[in-house]
Amino acid sequence: MVDIQLTEGITKALYDAFKVPVYLEWKENKMKFPCFVVKVADSNHDLHVSKLYDRKLDYSVKYFLNAESIPVNYRKDLLQIGEQLYDVLEYVKVGDRITRGEGMKYNENDGVLHFSVTYEMLLHKESKKVPAMERLQVNERSSKNG
Repeated sequence: MVDIQLTEGITKALYDAFKVPVYLEWKENKMKFPCFVVKVADSNHDLHVSKLYDRKLDYSVKYFLNAESIPVNYRKDLLQIGEQLYDVLEYVKVGDRITRGEGMKYNENDGVLHFSVTYEMLLHKESKKVPAMERLQVNERSSKNG
């Protein structure tokens, strides 16, 4: 559930900042450019203590200028987008709270901007409710033989 909320927060932040389509998967003939493609690159879930868990999500965000030809000054455009992503993805709304992105970096490869960011959060896992035990009656007796 947190993964879905975080992905929604990232896609909303990207759309609000750039007003371009944001996709969660590559759609060969149905994409409009420029656009972003967002996906979870890696996910870790470890017990912290008791009912607390550490969740770490690494996201890959790709920015495509267009599908076929790349403009002459594409590198400058991609680098500007990369710089803006540091601010846009630093704080993302997850449900009713905000989480901070860390380990952000980007590079340009073959006309595509590759941006990565990691979000870490502490989650509380609810345990299943067990019905309360009914009353137990104990009768004590002592034996005179022993």
